[in-house]
Amino acid sequence: MGKHRKLVSTPAPTPAAPQAAPSRRQRRVALRRQHAERTLRRLSTPVTGGAVACAFDSEGFYVRLADRILDRLPWHLRIRHKGHALCVCLHDLTTGLESSRYAKLAQMPLHEALLRLRFPHFLADLMASREVFGDKPILGALPARDLATTLTAVVPLTCPDLDRCPARGDVLRTYNSPASTERLRALAG
Repeated sequence: MGKHRKLVSTPAPTPAAPQAAPSRRQRRVALRRQHAERTLRRLSTPVTGGAVACAFDSEGFYVRLADRILDRLPWHLRIRHKGHALCVCLHDLTTGLESSRYAKLAQMPLHEALLRLRFPHFLADLMASREVFGDKPILGALPARDLATTLTAVVPLTCPDLDRCPARGDVLRTYNSPASTERLRALAG
């Protein structure tokens, strides 16, 4: 009798999900980052220009970290110090990483150690998560200079105006040091 052929059905192409238009805040952050990147590129040398490219890579580690920090940033830190409260906080944390104190806390769980190093709760929660530094259960697995470099590299990505930033000097020193490109790339993985 008649044999029925099975037709192979191919699924209809699914329309691409429409991307949501960036919010007002996202547009402001993008403009500030573009301004900061132009400023750092203008002040960097050809040797240190790679550090700026690494940090401002739109799909890179530092931009994702900065976005997470801004998403979790408490309201009171958005308005203090003329919008530079996060910059001041990150700068103070970077300069306050004393090697003796850091070494004493090396065998503690990362989250608890960061709180003892006076990190704000929102930042300690974020830095101790697997999203940022992976599986680093204790502070000793993360060298102090790597933590300081990471915090300093994020400042221009979160800063409202790098030209008036209180942490500008340290940011420029970090981005203009010859070893910064390799260190930033190594941390970004």
